Amino acid sequence: STWGNNKKDKKKFKEEPYRFCNVCRINHTQGNKHSYFPKHKEALSRVLQKEKSKVDEIKFFLSLKSASPILQQIVNTKETSSEEYFCFFCQQNIYGSELMISCVATLDHLSNDVHKRQIDKFWGEHKADHLLKPNYQVERNLFIEFKLEVENSKKIISERESAPPAPIIPIPPISQTSSTTST
Repeated sequence: STWGNNKKDKKKFKEEPYRFCNVCRINHTQGNKHSYFPKHKEALSRVLQKEKSKVDEIKFFLSLKSASPILQQIVNTKETSSEEYFCFFCQQNIYGSELMISCVATLDHLSNDVHKRQIDKFWGEHKADHLLKPNYQVERNLFIEFKLEVENSKKIISERESAPPAPIIPIPPISQTSSTTST
């Protein structure tokens, strides 16, 4: 028999259906083995590096305390431009109407269970290193603490704005005495 005319050969070389790899941004028929190819691993590395830098920027806010001038300035900002964060793992935009709301919404997304399930799915499909997973998530308790800090910061700003201005007390001038030194 000639090669390829046998039923066994046809089953063995059955073509995979097309799949889209959102990391490589290509359609392919390589099935699950695509994730092991060098070009896919390079593209995965670039995507993970880019996402890590975005997540690290957002995680910076977790370190701010309510008395922090930075947090108070951000909370007090009346910026109306729309801010958005695109989550590559969930393939969705997270919107906020202002900078602070956007930050809270993004941290909320990064700490929720849906995001964690999507990361698990992404890691399974693309064969990423499991030790890197925590870099792309936020612990829920840290998000809750941050949200409380934001509320405390809002209270501090509100109290400061409603308090009467402090009286200005003149400071008496300091007299300077010149001392002569002998040589």
